[in-house]
This record gives sequence, C-alpha cells and structure tokens, in this order.
Amino acid sequence: MQTSILKKGWVYFIVLAMLAAALLPAAAWAAGGTDAHANGLITLRGKDGREEYYNTLYEAAQAAEDGDIILLNDNIEMAFFELNGKRQKPTMTITAKDIILDGQGHTVTANQSEAFSMIEVREGGGLTVQNIILDGSASSSRRYSNIIDVEGGEAVIEDGAVLTNNCTAAVDIGINVPGGKCVMNGGMITKNIMSAGSNDTGVAVTVLEESEFIMNGGIISYNRTEKYGSSGIMVNRGGRAVLNGGIIENNVTAVSGMGSAVHIKGGYVQLNGAEIKNNISAEGYGAVYVTNHSSFGVKWDGIFDINGGSIAGNKGSEGGNNAIYLYSRSNITDTGAYLYFSGSPKIQGPSLIYANTSPSVAFKPLKVDGQFNPLLPVEIDLQFEYIIKQSIVEYAENIKADSSHFIAVREDYGFQESEKNNLLYTEAKRKVIFMDGEDEIDELSYWEFVEDGIKEPQAGGEVKPGYLLEGWYTEPELTNKWDFAEDVIPREQGNFVLYAKWEAIEAQAPVLPDITEIELPCADSENLILRPEFQKEAGYEYIYEWKNSAGEIIGELETQAVSLPGLGQTEEYFLNITAKRLDNGQTAQSNAAYIVSRAQHSLQDMSFDENEHWRGCAVCGEKDYKEEHIFEWVIVREATSTQAGLKYEECSVCGYCRENVEIPPLSEDPGNTGDNFNYAALMLPAVIFLAGVIFMRLKKSADNC
Repeated sequence: MQTSILKKGWVYFIVLAMLAAALLPAAAWAAGGTDAHANGLITLRGKDGREEYYNTLYEAAQAAEDGDIILLNDNIEMAFFELNGKRQKPTMTITAKDIILDGQGHTVTANQSEAFSMIEVREGGGLTVQNIILDGSASSSRRYSNIIDVEGGEAVIEDGAVLTNNCTAAVDIGINVPGGKCVMNGGMITKNIMSAGSNDTGVAVTVLEESEFIMNGGIISYNRTEKYGSSGIMVNRGGRAVLNGGIIENNVTAVSGMGSAVHIKGGYVQLNGAEIKNNISAEGYGAVYVTNHSSFGVKWDGIFDINGGSIAGNKGSEGGNNAIYLYSRSNITDTGAYLYFSGSPKIQGPSLIYANTSPSVAFKPLKVDGQFNPLLPVEIDLQFEYIIKQSIVEYAENIKADSSHFIAVREDYGFQESEKNNLLYTEAKRKVIFMDGEDEIDELSYWEFVEDGIKEPQAGGEVKPGYLLEGWYTEPELTNKWDFAEDVIPREQGNFVLYAKWEAIEAQAPVLPDITEIELPCADSENLILRPEFQKEAGYEYIYEWKNSAGEIIGELETQAVSLPGLGQTEEYFLNITAKRLDNGQTAQSNAAYIVSRAQHSLQDMSFDENEHWRGCAVCGEKDYKEEHIFEWVIVREATSTQAGLKYEECSVCGYCRENVEIPPLSEDPGNTGDNFNYAALMLPAVIFLAGVIFMRLKKSADNC
C-alpha cells in the first residue's frame, strides 16, 4: 500500500512540473519579456552575462544598461504599440548609456503609415549599429522621419549596417539639440529617395549646428532627391563634416542649386581621404556645393577645406563634367564661401566660382593654407566675368604661389603669380603660335600670359632637319627679331605669332671608316655581301658606287655581292657614297675601302687508309694532297736454307705498311738463294730412275711365273 502511494506521488509531481514549465512563457510575457527562441525577436545581453527578451527595440533600449548589446533574432517591424494602456511611439531611444545594436543580418522595417524616427541618440547616449538593415519605408506619411536622429549623443555606423529606403535624412545630427556626432566606419547609406521636403536637408546625412559627421569608411551611394535638398551630405548652419575615407558615389539630385554629393550651406567640411565620384547634379551645380548662410540673425561662412582625397567623374544632368560650385551670397554681409587647399588631392572637372565684387563680399574665395601638390591642376571657371588683376588665390605665409596649381576653363585667361609671389590674380592670355613659313609648328605653340615673356623653343638646336634656327621674327618678312630675354607679349587681342628664320646647314657627308678589313676563314664558300654602316639623316638621298681593285665599277646599290678570294689571297674593293640634300641639292661625299682576305688551309699531319694517303685542314676538314700509296718491299728477316724469311710493303710517302709475307728457305746450292729454285728439274731424273726399277722387278716376277 505504501509503495502504491509513493508511486502515485511521483506521478503527481511530474505532472505539476510539466504544467509549471508550460506556464513560464506566459508569465514572462505578462512581465514584459518574451522567450527569444519561442518568439524569435530581440535578446538583450548584459555585460554581466544576463539575457533578457523583448518584443520591441523601444523596450530593449529602455531596459539596457551601459555596455549592453541588443541582438535581433529575426526581422521585425517598428510600429506604434500598446504599453501600460497607452499608445507608445516605437523609437529606440538611447540616453546616458552606450550600447550596441547588432542585427545579426536581420532587417528592421518602419511601418510606412506612421511618422517617427527609428533611432534617437540623446545627450550622453551612445549607440553602435552593425550587421543590420534599417529600412525607413519611404512614404509621404514618413516625410520628416529619420532612421537615426542624433540629438546631442553619438552614433557609430559599422560594417554590415545598411540605412536605406528613407524619404528624408537617413541620419540627422543636431536638428533640435546641438553637439551630437555620428561616426561612419563602415556600412552603407544607400537608396534613400526624397521626393519632397526642404532644401536644408541631405537625404543621406544632415549635419546642423555644432554637430559633426565623421566618415572614416563605408559607402554613401544611390541616394536621390527630386524636388528639394541634396542627395548626399548636407552640412548646414554651422555643422561640420570630416571626410577621412570611404566613398560617396552615384548620388543624383534633380534639384537646381544643390550639390549631388556634399552641400555646404554655412558649414565646414574637410576632405582628407574620401572619394567623391560619379555623382550627378542638376544643371551642373557640382558634386560639392559651397555657400554662406544665415538664419535668425546668425551668419556662417561656407568652407570646403581640401587636404587630400579625390573628386572625379562627377557630371551635371546635361552631361558636362563638374567638381565644386562655390557661391558667395552677397546679401549675407561679412561672410562668404571659401575653398582651402593643401596636400595632394585629385580634383577632376571644372570648379565654378560664382561670386561677385560687391563691397559686402571679401572676394578672396580660394586659399592655399599648406604645402600644396595637386595630382591635377585645379580647373577654375569664374561665373560672372574674368576681371584682370583680381586676386583669386591667396597663399599662406612662406608658401610660394604657383600658377601651375590652378588653370582657367577659358584658355584666354589664367591665374598669374603676383610680384610678391603670395597670390594668384586673373590675367589675360594669348596663344603664341610658332610658324615655319605658312605652316604652324603645333608642338611648339602654347598659351602665355600677356606682358610676360615667351619660352624659347629648343634654344640653339635644330627644329627643322638640315637647318639651323637663326631666330624668330614677328612678321612673315622676317624683319623684326624677337628677343626672348627682353621682349614681352603685348596686351592685345588675338594670337601672337612668331615666324622662324632658318639657315641651311651644309650637306653632311656620311661618316665611314677609311678601311674595313674583312678576314674570312678557308671554309667560306658563298659570295660575300659588302654593306656600309653609317647613320642616315632625314632629308637626304644617298648614291652608291662600288669599284674593284682594277678601278672598274661593279655596282651602284647600297649593298654589293663579291666573289671570295682564293685561299691565302686578298681582294680590295672601294665605295664612294654621295649624300645629296633633297631640299637644295647640296652634296657631300665619303669614301671607304674594303680589304677582303681568305685564309689558307691549316693542314694537319698525314692521314691514310689501306688505299691512299692525304693531309686534312684543321679548320674546314677538306682533304689535300690526296694520292694512292707508293709501296716498296722491306725485308724483316732474310730466308736461309733452314728457315723462311719475312718481308712487307711500305708506302714511301706516308709510311703505311701492309701485313708481313713469308720468304721460302734457301736450297743446298749456295749460289741459289731459293727465290728461283726449280724443284721439277731436280726430281725428274729420280722419278725416271724409280720407274725403271719398278719395271725391272715386275718383269722378273713375270719370268719366274
């Protein structure tokens, strides 16, 4: 019985535990949190390791402490929601703490029917956004809503963050509270489109009073404005931007009088390393627009301080290239729009200086305030008119003015160094044309300042082949000679023309060696080609005459084929070259001799085989003195009556020997050497005698029978 009760108790315990586990999420929901894995929304991870779960960024931000991280576990929509019986704006608000918002690749989308900023960073607050897409849901209902609104705090945009699809400034800094900052180290601000709004707004970034935008990296691209504002960064009413790096590209404004990449309206922008490229502005108002501004009695200069970076490939809607549009508004007294230069920036395309000479405007719009070595000359166009002697560029103390730093869009004007070499002023130019008779020498002609000297072309050297330049004259009749050291271009209209006077140089004979010795080996068998080596000059015709040692003409071409001399012999040939000038027929001659020798064979020791002997050349291998052997007998051992002798044949020329042959032994006759011994004569009597004996024995045997 007791065992049964215990078993039932364990069953009740397990059932109650399961019920409690099922009720925990509901309890957490009622308490304001939610399980991340069950609902897939937001995790708040504390620096102390705690984790809490929320439905909204507003609630997560309110609960976060300094140093915490807010993580998205899924895509979410921001919209007004019910909280404590009231309708709550969903803005993620950061005050007096630094936190990180990491989207983990997820997207936050604003409800398109409601107006609110998605994130607001207030005084003392700091927020870093990374790995997240913040979609502003561009619509007329959200016309004045930002993605990030910095009001006295600091926002940081890192890699993986994308701020997109908003219809006003994606990032607004200081619109209500000055002193805020936004730092962009990575990520993108892209594809924001402002169809309406205000000309005080940049659809990517707007920076206002005492606030700052710092761009160290990342990309601001493909943003667009249609009726108002700049498609890039607006720095307004004392705001400040520092562009250290990153790219601002492919932004388009259809609004006249707005910069497509950066618009400075009474603010300060410093370009140190960012690239501003391929942006399009309406009617050519520039990738960067700079002007002064006033508001409620406060005035600001517009300043663009260029220390590095690049501005290139930007165009107007009409297709023309542009870079900077500078407009000093004369109705705002004691202020102006200014460009400062230093470092080595690249500025490609004309910069339009739209300013006037009103007494209220201090017209010194450009200043070089540090060492300046631009990668390209800065191209300047003065919008109203080019006023001679007007100061355009000031140079800081101890920095010398250099007219190569700045060029005018109009070729007939430029910016000349002052006598003190501390500024550039507007000066007229005339094209200096150098003429050779009726033909312009294009490579010498150039534009030069009036009342200035002319650069002497190739002083003392040839410009026209075959002639020496005697000097340059101011009229075709070659009467008044120009003095490059003293004369200056008069202040008149039109081109300034100088005419060349030439003196013909005497015909120059080709430079040839007096004697050329050619030594050929015995092996050569082909004809030899003789060819003179000399420098041919332009404007000459060359005539050739070849002769042999007998004085006979053997050729009239530049090259001459000749037969080889015999072995160990030498031949001589003679060349005359006449150099004739094509322009005036003057001639000059040169002569040269060619001594051709051919070496004898270099014979080796005698060689032989069984039939013949010869001597071969060590160079070419040819056989010489070839003939059959001439043999003589050589006795090695004399024959005796008891022993045969030995003998062999030896060539009396080369010493070649055939094999030994035997000499038969000698007979008893001491006078017979055996060379002609007749054995048949010796044996015949013996044979006859023997035959007789045999006959007699046979006959005797027959008789006995």
